[in-house]
Amino acid sequence: MVPPEKILELADACAVAVENTVGAAPDFSQDTLPLVDHWITLAEVKGGALLELLVPMAGAYFGEVCRRELSGFRWHMPEETCDWRLELTPRFLYFNPAGAALEAFTSEDQAAWHGHLHTLPEDQAGMKALLDRAGGVREEDYHRLSIRYEVIESVHATLLAAANEGADEAHYGPEVYAAMVASERSAD
Repeated sequence: MVPPEKILELADACAVAVENTVGAAPDFSQDTLPLVDHWITLAEVKGGALLELLVPMAGAYFGEVCRRELSGFRWHMPEETCDWRLELTPRFLYFNPAGAALEAFTSEDQAAWHGHLHTLPEDQAGMKALLDRAGGVREEDYHRLSIRYEVIESVHATLLAAANEGADEAHYGPEVYAAMVASERSAD
C-alpha cells in the first residue's frame, strides 16, 4: 500500500532535520528510531508553532517506519493531524503516529490524539497480559518512539499470530475503522 504523498514529504523532512541535528541520517528502519528520539529530546519543544510543525514530521516518519517494518498497515490521513491513524487490515489495531510523536515531544499522554494502541474489546485483556509480561518501562523512556515501536511490534505479532491460527477470518477495511473510531469517540 502506497502511503499518501504528504506523508512521504513530511517523513523525508523529518529525516533531513534529524540528520542536520544529530549528524546521522535515519533510514526508515526501527534501528534509527533512537536517532529520532534523540532529535526530539534536543528540540526541547513543548508547545507552540514549532511543535505544530515538528509533530507531523516526526509522526509521518514514525508511521512510515511502522508501515514499512510491520506488515498489513495502511494510512488513514484526513485533514487534521490529530485524526491520522495507521490501521492494520488482517486484525483490528490502530494508533495515530502523530499522537505518539506529540507524546514524545511533550512527555505527556495526549488522549485526544490517539497515539496509544486501540484494539477490539475482546483483544484488550490479551494485549494487557502481553504488555504486563514484557515488564515496566522507566518513566523517562515511556513516551519514546523507539519504545512505542517495540510495543507495537509485540502487539502486531500477537494479533497476526492469532489471525494465522484461524481465530479471526475478518478483514478490517476503512469502513470498520471509521465506525469503531466514531463509536469510541461518542463513548468518551
